[in-house]
Amino acid sequence: MDTPPRTGRTTAVWWAGAGLVDTVYIAAVGYLCLLALDPAQAERTPQALRWFGAPGSHATIAAVLALPLIHFIVRRLCRQELLTGTPLVAIAAMAASAVALGMSAYWRCHGEQAPFFAPLSWTLSLFLGNVENPFGPGGTGSCAGVPMPVALEIARLLAIATTLVAAMAATVALFRTQFDRVAIWRARLLTVVVDIDDETVSMVRAISRTRNPAAALVVLTEDIDGGAARAVRRWGARLRSVDFTDAGALSELSLWNRLDRLYLLSADPMQNVARFTAIDAAVHGSDTRRRRIPLTVRIDDPWQAEVWRRALASTERHWVADAVGRNEITAAKLVRHLTTRRGGDGPLPPTTVVLCGLSPLTYALVSEFAQLHRELGLYARPGVRGPESVVIFARGASSFIDDHRIRQDRIAPDGTALPVLAHDDDPTVDAITRYLRNTDAGDCAIVLGDPAMETLGTRLASRFPALRVYLASATSMALADISIVGQLFSFPINMELDPDAPQDVWERAAELVHEHYSSGTARTTPATRPWKELDPLVKQSNRRQLTNALWMVESLAGHSWNSLAEPAPALPLPEDFASLPPLRQLAILGFDRATAETMVRTEHEDWRRHYEAAGWRYAEHRDDAARRHDKLLPWEELVARHPDAVHHAYRSLASTLINLRNLGYRSVPRRPTTAWRRYRRLGEVTAEQRSSPWTWTASSGEVMHARAGDWAVVDDSGGERSVAAEVFGSTHEPIGSGRYRRTGTVLARRAVPGEVISTLEGDVVAAEHDWVVQGAEGEQWPVPDAQFRAGYIAIDGA
Repeated sequence: MDTPPRTGRTTAVWWAGAGLVDTVYIAAVGYLCLLALDPAQAERTPQALRWFGAPGSHATIAAVLALPLIHFIVRRLCRQELLTGTPLVAIAAMAASAVALGMSAYWRCHGEQAPFFAPLSWTLSLFLGNVENPFGPGGTGSCAGVPMPVALEIARLLAIATTLVAAMAATVALFRTQFDRVAIWRARLLTVVVDIDDETVSMVRAISRTRNPAAALVVLTEDIDGGAARAVRRWGARLRSVDFTDAGALSELSLWNRLDRLYLLSADPMQNVARFTAIDAAVHGSDTRRRRIPLTVRIDDPWQAEVWRRALASTERHWVADAVGRNEITAAKLVRHLTTRRGGDGPLPPTTVVLCGLSPLTYALVSEFAQLHRELGLYARPGVRGPESVVIFARGASSFIDDHRIRQDRIAPDGTALPVLAHDDDPTVDAITRYLRNTDAGDCAIVLGDPAMETLGTRLASRFPALRVYLASATSMALADISIVGQLFSFPINMELDPDAPQDVWERAAELVHEHYSSGTARTTPATRPWKELDPLVKQSNRRQLTNALWMVESLAGHSWNSLAEPAPALPLPEDFASLPPLRQLAILGFDRATAETMVRTEHEDWRRHYEAAGWRYAEHRDDAARRHDKLLPWEELVARHPDAVHHAYRSLASTLINLRNLGYRSVPRRPTTAWRRYRRLGEVTAEQRSSPWTWTASSGEVMHARAGDWAVVDDSGGERSVAAEVFGSTHEPIGSGRYRRTGTVLARRAVPGEVISTLEGDVVAAEHDWVVQGAEGEQWPVPDAQFRAGYIAIDGA
């Protein structure tokens, strides 16, 4: 589970404690230096404290050396890394303390030697393990007959520690690459970032902050000694050098079977796509059938990013994709700043936002405002108010808005989109002044998305003090709530994520769907608390439910989430849609009864696996504290014991898909050569489970690879094949003496001759007249026409 964050007040208290510890340490070292210079000062100390600094005092040594340890413990309690990168600060602090204490102890002992340089040389010798002892009966100068001050003993220990830490730091720096390889090899899960530059360093920091605590952060780069690489090491990243010019370098890495999240952050989107193709091929060879791996690809063009996100929402069995870019990230921060009211007496967000120019940021902003409009329609977040309209102020604005409306019509039903208006004119000071003449400037905000408009922004802010002006700046580091002229706010266009931003659009959608659901309840149960207060397991389950729906719609229902590629606009739902039974709602959304049945069964089993993996078990009565749940049963048994659970499952599925649609994620049927239909499995087979891997030859000639534990199945016509262990039990029932009856239903369609089908045993090229069969887990395999007709029968109404 994630470590719960500390509140700002608690963190401030711990930091104050760390400062107090540092102050005590400095005071203690200073006092020991004073005693070493003038032992008579001990007489002025209260009797109860005279033990501190006394010659040979073990308690003094222990107390002084314990203070740095307490400092590091307090930093850890503040959720800070103890030592990030080379521990130069720690080395410098120990060395300075050792020099101060050593010089103070030796200062009076030079005898006939040089007054300054003798104590200095003796102090420096401490770092080599050599101790000059001018104290005691055989001592020199003023130190003769004087006990060795405790300051010298502490200085000796600190000097040795400084030398050892410096040597260890040098060793770590020298063998850092090897240490990183070992750490990567040992990690159970990996969050992998492919390619970084100076601009994406800040994003790696955000990734480090939000990653799964059980996953190691791995950065693949060509330059592990560059400035960006050195920077990400501070966030705990492990670096691995990769030659990106070698087409096979990525796919040959032994990382992909432990992948938890994947980020492709090259500034060139085509490089990212090419690298994804290589990684996707490697992941296909690993056992990730039941996992949807979050994938984030950098695409700075906001419209291309949206197409990628929707086209790859859930490819095959592996990915739940998102896209990220400097313009979309900047747009999200700007929209959040524009639409959030700060404080109870702060100004209301503007009702009209004017976007000047047709820069890529304009494209990102208008899409972000449209998405916020949909989100507020689903859940009205407290303190957030979207604009009533957005105006594009630029030459060619009308043409741009035509494109925007076409895209939005394919995303959301007609009539629900945010109004976007065109002002077809160059955005000059005079033109904007004329536009604002008959409006209340306090209800407007102007966004200048080009740093070249700096003078324009200053002049507008001077003319209209109540007008909020947002100016893209090449020098600003962050968007701040301060201004010099009027309400002129400068902001950078970069990849810097907000600390509280969701990891991707799907987590953002999961949060909104949860808030929409829980806002109608008392929010007192573990499943209905506000998102930020949810138990990490429940939060992960909400995300799991949404990503599983993305996958099921594509893999089980044959739909696509890329409604942008669908020429027809979205049609409004019937007026009485909300009151219809869930099966009828699903039918209107494009899912027949057989498909819906498969989807609710698959969702339940995925939910059950999620909770059982977290240590939950079945019990007749639910007990969250003891991790017991009365619904943790196989689907068939759940239906028998809790008939009401079926209606709830259909209602939950319909609600998830409706909420996704309301957020702009509308699935559309694919247009294959033939559509998927539902079939029942027929016939009997002979089968045995084998304990070691083996190979067999498909009808198309490919050599297939079965794993240990898979079943070898032979039908009555003599055809042999393998069935995965996790699939066999749900698709066959024993009838005695190694014989099994084929059970269950599948989806099937005619194959496209020559298409490549990724089966559990390897890729197969479909032949003419073949059928593609898809099981309940989304697994696919080709079946020759004669074998298919003998082993499957269509279900009425499919």
